[in-house]
Parts: sequence; C-alpha cells; structure tokens
Amino acid sequence: MKLKFLNIFLLAIRFLNKSSATSSKPSSDLSSERKKRCFYNLFFSSNWYKKNNNFPNKNYLALIKLTCHLTLLVFFICITNLTISSQAQAGVRIVGNGGDVIVCKDSSDKIVRIELLDHFEAINYRNQIIDLGPEELNIQDKLEIAFQRLKRLSPDRAKLYHEWADSFFAEAQFREDLDLIDIPDSDHSILPKGCNVQQIVNQATILLPGQKRYTIDNSLWSLLSNTQKAGLILHEVVYREALQLKHTHSVNARILASLMASPSLETITLKEFVELLVVLEFNHLSIQGVQIDLNKQDFDFYDSTHLHSATVIEGSVYRDSRSHQSFPLRDRVEFDEQGNVTAFFLANSHPWQQKNLILILAPQIVKLHNNGLLALAVLEEPSEYIFGEFQLLLNGHLEFYDNANLKRAKIESGLWLKPHLSLRLRQNVSFYKNEMPQFLDLVDPLSFSVQNKTVHGKNWTKFYSSGSLQQTVLAKDTILKTINQNSHLNSKMYLEGQSVYFNEQGLVVE
Repeated sequence: MKLKFLNIFLLAIRFLNKSSATSSKPSSDLSSERKKRCFYNLFFSSNWYKKNNNFPNKNYLALIKLTCHLTLLVFFICITNLTISSQAQAGVRIVGNGGDVIVCKDSSDKIVRIELLDHFEAINYRNQIIDLGPEELNIQDKLEIAFQRLKRLSPDRAKLYHEWADSFFAEAQFREDLDLIDIPDSDHSILPKGCNVQQIVNQATILLPGQKRYTIDNSLWSLLSNTQKAGLILHEVVYREALQLKHTHSVNARILASLMASPSLETITLKEFVELLVVLEFNHLSIQGVQIDLNKQDFDFYDSTHLHSATVIEGSVYRDSRSHQSFPLRDRVEFDEQGNVTAFFLANSHPWQQKNLILILAPQIVKLHNNGLLALAVLEEPSEYIFGEFQLLLNGHLEFYDNANLKRAKIESGLWLKPHLSLRLRQNVSFYKNEMPQFLDLVDPLSFSVQNKTVHGKNWTKFYSSGSLQQTVLAKDTILKTINQNSHLNSKMYLEGQSVYFNEQGLVVE
C-alpha cells in the first residue's frame, strides 16, 4: 500500500508540473484545473485502468483524490517558498526591517523600563559608555555629536548618515493605532530578566510615491529620552546602509550605531576602525576621498593611523583636493605618511591638466608629487608640449618635477630651436629642473665648443646642468685632450662614431 501511494504521489507531481507549465488560465482558476488534471491523468495512467480498462473501486478512487489534494498543497508551499527566497536574494525587503527596544512591565502590564536594544547590548556586552551629551540637548544636537565622532574616521559615511538623519522625520509616520509585528532580524542573545523585545520602528523599501520609509510606534517613541531617540535614529540610518549591502540581520548595524553613541569611537585608530568595518561586513571606507574596497582585506599601514596602500572600489571616482581634478580608479592606491595620495591606477583614459598643458592619460599607473602635481604617467595619445627652446610631440611614458617642469619623456618627434638652427630630436629626452637639457637623442649633428675647438656630436648626447657637454657620439674625426685616472694629460685622435665622455673642465675622461 505504501509503495502504491508513493507511485501515485510521484505521478501527481509530474502531471502538476505539466499542467502548470502549459496552462494559460488565470491564477484563480489554476487550483481547480490542476485538481481535475491531476485526477484524470493519475487514473488513466494507473495500472488498474491499463489492466482492466474500467473504473476501479471507490477506495482506489478516494486514494487518488487524497493524493491530488496533498500533492497540490506541497506544490504551492514549494512555489511560495521559492518566490520569497528569490525576492530576498534580489535584496527586496518589502515587509521591512525593524529597530527594537527592550520593554519591561510590572504585574499590571505597565511599562516601567524601556531601553534601546543597541544601547543595552553596548553597555552589557561590550562595556561601552553611552554618552550623547547632557539630556537637555535636543535630538539634532545629540546626533551631531555622533556624526562628528564618525567624521574623523569616515567623513563620507558621516555625511551620508547626516543627510539621512536630516530627512528622518519627513520620511516617518508616527502611529498609535498599529502594533508593529516583530521582524526577526535582531538576532539578539541577551535580555534583562522579565523583559522582552518590541518592535518600535519598521523600515521599509520605498516602492510608491508618498510612501513613508519609517513607521514608528508612537506609544513607545513618546517614552524614550532624547538620547534614546537620537540612538534610534542612528540605528535606522546605519541599518539603511546595511540593508543596501544586503545584510540579513541588524546585529552589525547595532554595533556601529551604538559605537557612534559612545566616546569609545573617539579613541579608535584608523587601523582598528578598518578592521572593525571588515568584521561588520561594511564593504567600503573613504580615506582621503578614495573609496577603499574592504572586501579585499589587503591593507598595508605605516602605523595605526596612516594607511600606506589598499585596493579601491573598481570604477570609483577620486577627486584630488590639491589639483581639483577627478579620476576614475581601479586596482590599488598608495598614500604617503601624511595621508596624501601618491599613486593610483586609472580605470580608463582620462584628461589631466597641468600648467597650460592638457594630457590624455592612459589607464595605467599615475604617480603624484606631495603637492598634487603629476609625477609620472603614460599618455593615451600624442600631445604637443612647447617650452623654452624645445617643441616636443610627447607620446608614451613621461615624468615631471614637482614644479611641473618636464623631467623625461618618450617622444614621437621634436625640435631644438637654436638661433638660426633647428635640430631634430627622437625617441627619448630628459631635462633638469630648470628646463635645461640633460639628455637628447639628436638626429642632426650639433657643433659644440670644447677645448677651444669645435666638436661635432650627434645621437645620444648628455649635458651637465651648467649646459656644458658631458657625452656625445662624434660626427667627425677629432683630436681631443684626455685625462686618465692618474691625472696625466694627453692628446688622442677619436674617430667618427665613437662615444666620448667629458668632465666639467672639458677634458675627455679615459
């Protein structure tokens, strides 16, 4: 009998799946339609009909009907669970999420004590002190104390929470005619004896115009002190971010909200705060305007208060306060010990403006000086750069000094505009901080006055900061005075194509 029932049950599931997949009727008609299809398909597929080609007895028909009813029940339970699960995975919390208070009543059911769950846990679990200033301060002033504490470690988050808190009352409805159903998201583990947790706020996803985000039990709200009211608002704004991050409970939000209500936050170091946010599953932190990806957990600190390097949120925008320019980031970012950004990777090609020069930078590493000026980058496309006696078409790697003068660069072409003469340049060039040439690759020969004679040089040519010749490739055979390591002077014939090195006195060093 058991085996027979199981076979019928499996057949019922198969036919229900077929009927649900092929039916085009409204949902209100599906239940009765499925029952009919289930019954007839089961009966005509049964061994009894196949063997006898007629109707079985009443007991067998009753078994088929019962199986259809039970199978339908299981079927709709499964479908409902799958629907709820898919909504939860998509991050849509239509029912809402709640802030809680601990309520203690006497024998006559009168409330004799009320306390925020956040604050109770902070005091009894983590030995924190809750202090948002004197009780006579209004709610806004108490919130300001909390936001200033957070601003030291997370200015962007403090600004966001402040904005949400400012709109809290405009987005809230205070009701005394409703009992808020407890939403099991608190996941708390301790309570005072004889007390229970009650829902005081329901925070919902905004789906329609005019809908309120917060529904508040006014009968409980009116019993709270200003410190507790401020603490509850802190809970809701922190939990609002937590919900966006798809947190499934409010434990982590309660820890951060209560920490903002405590002087403990004033002594936490940046390193400790980063480690805390990682544990609390908050996935980002803005440091010096850079959005750090906390999920990577690859932070490198100079010390407890200064971050050296970390991975950024892919595609996040960094606005440099020194150059007043913004850049899309990827991969890692580096800071100096004063907290200034010194290196980052561009997420895509992006313009950079420096002096009167506009460069299109490639999505590669960019390095900055402490003053925010460009130190190193790679060009996405050629750019003309004119200064002093030089006219260059930059293309590729380039570096600048901290006074914005060009240090070295790869060029597509260039000219050295001497009086009555234009010399062609190629490949690589470098300059001193005062814009005097340090190294040039000369296409055309150039005449230099050395040892009271004219020396013709070309190709790889270097100069001292004074402008005198340091090294070149001879364009003609030349007799030059030399000095060896023993300081002995001599004269020697050097042939065209030889590379010669001069000291600052103009003697060839052997």
